[in-house]
Amino acid sequence: RRMTGLAAMPGLNNDIGSVQMEADPAAIKHMIFPPYSAGNETTWATVLNGRHIAQQTSHVEIRWRAYQIERRCTAGDFHIESITSLLPNQSGCVVKLTVTNKAAEEKALRLAFLCSGRAANNGTDGYAWGVPSVPTDVFSFVKNEGLRQTVSDPEIPDAICMANEKGNAHAVHAFSPAPSRWESERVPAWETRLSPGASFSVTLLGTFHEERDSAVALARQWQRRETEAMLASQKLWEDLWSAAFTPDNGTFSGHLPTLHSPSDAMQRLYYNGVLTLLTCRRVYPGAAVQPAYLTLWPRRGEGSSYLAWELNCTSGILARLDPAALHKLWTLLASAPWLDYQVTNYFTAEHGGWVCSAHPQSLITGALHLQSWSGDTAWQAETIVRKPRRTAGFEAASQGQVVDETEGTSVELSGRDAFAQAVHAHREHHLPDKALIDYGGRAAYLECITTYAHGTAGHTAIQAWALREAAPVLGTAAADEIESLLAGITSLFHADRGFFDCEYPDGTRHSAPNLYDLALVLRHAGTDLPLPMREAITAFIRNELITPTWSHCLWPADPDSLSTTRCDHQWSGCFGAWIPMTVLGLIPSGTGGPWLTEWLEGVAKVTRQGPFAQAYWAEDVYPPEAGAAAKCFDELTQGNHWVICSGTLFAEMVIDGICGLHATPDGTLSVRTGLEPWASECTLTNIRFRDQNYDLREGRLVPQG
Repeated sequence: RRMTGLAAMPGLNNDIGSVQMEADPAAIKHMIFPPYSAGNETTWATVLNGRHIAQQTSHVEIRWRAYQIERRCTAGDFHIESITSLLPNQSGCVVKLTVTNKAAEEKALRLAFLCSGRAANNGTDGYAWGVPSVPTDVFSFVKNEGLRQTVSDPEIPDAICMANEKGNAHAVHAFSPAPSRWESERVPAWETRLSPGASFSVTLLGTFHEERDSAVALARQWQRRETEAMLASQKLWEDLWSAAFTPDNGTFSGHLPTLHSPSDAMQRLYYNGVLTLLTCRRVYPGAAVQPAYLTLWPRRGEGSSYLAWELNCTSGILARLDPAALHKLWTLLASAPWLDYQVTNYFTAEHGGWVCSAHPQSLITGALHLQSWSGDTAWQAETIVRKPRRTAGFEAASQGQVVDETEGTSVELSGRDAFAQAVHAHREHHLPDKALIDYGGRAAYLECITTYAHGTAGHTAIQAWALREAAPVLGTAAADEIESLLAGITSLFHADRGFFDCEYPDGTRHSAPNLYDLALVLRHAGTDLPLPMREAITAFIRNELITPTWSHCLWPADPDSLSTTRCDHQWSGCFGAWIPMTVLGLIPSGTGGPWLTEWLEGVAKVTRQGPFAQAYWAEDVYPPEAGAAAKCFDELTQGNHWVICSGTLFAEMVIDGICGLHATPDGTLSVRTGLEPWASECTLTNIRFRDQNYDLREGRLVPQG
């Protein structure tokens, strides 16, 4: 990585927050431990012999582990390595950096770090996609408030305390060994001479808190004990990972099965999906939901979730790993303003944003998964209180689309009623005299595809599926209604091209050759469509969208590709969850085969870059990384984050799609046709279904005990 080059940058998290790395052997940025929020702030930039490190090295190599990040670079005659870790579930970070002389003669070393402690503290407000931030970005160049900081003595050896201008956010930076001198009040420096092959090490400790005394106390606790802190953080991560696959673990209300497979790709896709979910787990003090699962991180995303988009991708795994948490998240989603909502603040349990086409899907999917896997029916009797959405505090999430509070009063209904409303959403929201559901303009859908809106095949397919799957819950049958919706879907199909149109209220049609729409149709109505239609869709996906290790979302030859290069939903790449959603549709549709396992072998290579990201560039339009499609970056105008919780869907894709597990809300567990040869070669142990554990061996379910 280069500091001057746009690229995805990894982060570290613990239960209460996260930081992001910079392309520097020591620097960190976006230190977010709510309510302390240093969005847009960077500290610990390295200065070597009087020059910024970015002037002296072509790149910094970065290796991510869940509990620590290793960085290294070469600058002239010096090799620099570092290890970075967070404090164990506390608001702080440690960097241990070593400089080695690689020259054949003695060298003078002058090492310094540029420190800064600007931050914001807005209490519980402002956590909605964005986070409270320091006004240093290009969109804030006329703002001055929030740029000043005050340095004081924390009465800790070799340390400084920096406070923001409001005095409600404090950072303590402590150093070991003692600096040789301070070039200024925020620039510690060391001077020494290194013989050939000799090394010099510095440890940097940073603590972040809304209260000065607490920031100082954390620094006192861990100064000179930084290695112990790093080991403690590693153990916390190892324990969390082990608990996720251990029955009666005491951390989660359930557990996940263990996968045994000779396929490295299959294991990577499954376990990286689980890892993605665990990195998004937070246990914020005083939060309305504990644990909470973020939509995305680092930089933005702390303290909030796009539950309407998220829960349909995560609930299949949460229903097995942590059904108690899923119950709370589903109830929170159900309390959001109906079809007038995008994002939830976890601290206030308030909602903001605008119309979201995925809201009904997540309500339906979340409830069905919860009841099917855990047997939980209590969600039906929950008292749901829906309040009008908020605008204040949700400005970043609204992106200027929402300027006024929603008028109206709170509405009370049961969980069952909220579920039924979602199942029957097409009855209220549809094109005139058409069996095509319509949630409005493009902002409700994939906002960066400017033509994808109104009556879509994918969202109509969700409603047809929902009517059938919800029948055991609602006690209703709707065969004629399902047939009508399926007819609406087929009316939009281009048989000669393999994709659908979307229809507008005025009767005009626009092509919708995007993977999201096709995945929704295949997953929710694929087995209802004629085989020639399924084959045409599959051929279009294979020939025009997928790449050896990833995919385009929008067909690059579609005229709307002129609108933007944003790579999550447009033509230049694809969102993290649309690939597993597509596979979950292709397998039961019967149009997979050897090509599908070959593609997934390639897709699995992206796991070398860490947890699943919000988006990856298609490698035929952007240079690959580590042999696969590269993660996209979070700088605007992309804004695509290093982790997206929706990537959890890869884990569901493996155990339900490839292995064929299938649970129903009326209490049956079966094995459907999976993806060969992987399905026959693998074993799943400790499958939790309601109050019984099972193993899956040679395609058969075997009860334990």
